[in-house]
Amino acid sequence: MTNGYSKIPVNGPFRLATALNVLFRYERPRLNPREPARASFSLEVPDGAVEVTVRQQRPGDTLEFLVLGDRASQETIEYVNKTLIRMFALDVDASDFFERVRDDSHLKLASSLYPDLRPVRMPTPFEAAIKLIIGHRISPETAVALIRNLVEVCGIIPSGRPNARPAFPGRATILAMPDKLLEITGIVNEKIQKIRELASSQFGEEADMESIFAESDPMIARKRLEDLPGIGRRTAEHILLRAYPFNDMLNDDPILQRAVQRFYHLAQMPDEKTMKRFAQPFMPWRSWWMFLLYTVNETSVIV
Repeated sequence: MTNGYSKIPVNGPFRLATALNVLFRYERPRLNPREPARASFSLEVPDGAVEVTVRQQRPGDTLEFLVLGDRASQETIEYVNKTLIRMFALDVDASDFFERVRDDSHLKLASSLYPDLRPVRMPTPFEAAIKLIIGHRISPETAVALIRNLVEVCGIIPSGRPNARPAFPGRATILAMPDKLLEITGIVNEKIQKIRELASSQFGEEADMESIFAESDPMIARKRLEDLPGIGRRTAEHILLRAYPFNDMLNDDPILQRAVQRFYHLAQMPDEKTMKRFAQPFMPWRSWWMFLLYTVNETSVIV
């Protein structure tokens, strides 16, 4: 621990600046991936919320974090530690994946735009699901604005940190909000009801999205997610990519097909067989390959 900061060892290449550029891509100016990186945000924790500051001095260095607020107990620090490891995929050494990306002529541009990009996961599966429900069939910019409204209206401000941004609301917080309050966020009523139904479903042991972490097979995990209210197959696949540590899976998704067509310079959309062929060299890191393609295709105008 340094000046109150706790440390998380990093296995293999990792740049906090790259991760933050993805995490806050519509909210903050881009950081230089070669320079020291630092950011603060709030997290809902049991019995409240805390403000978290993360920093990294150089690419590949240890990630350091500081927990601030009245709820910053040792138990909360351990909870934040586990959450950050999951968010930034710090528990695996993916050096092999990054070597394959650097050797792939089609992905050199993608890796130069987001060097050492690991999957940036949501702090909880519930948050990932809510953000996907809100963002369904609207532009990313509009979705970010609505999510920001939801956080401002329903999020918890960390006790003892009055100037911190509110934390993304958890399931109990969502259920405690009256419909009229949710409506002023601008989220359409149909999506509000889906969000409420999903939140209500999260109090049984079998339905709890956190329990899916025990699954080793992404296909079983996907089917369990599909059983939840408001979650279809495509949404379930994206939740797996954005919240769970499945390093090797392949989505059947037109968005991914368009990204492959673009970065592999194909004359037409690839079929399932072609998708599997392009993904095969990245086994057992196909989830990471997908995340890189999804991210760069969404955020870059450069071809």
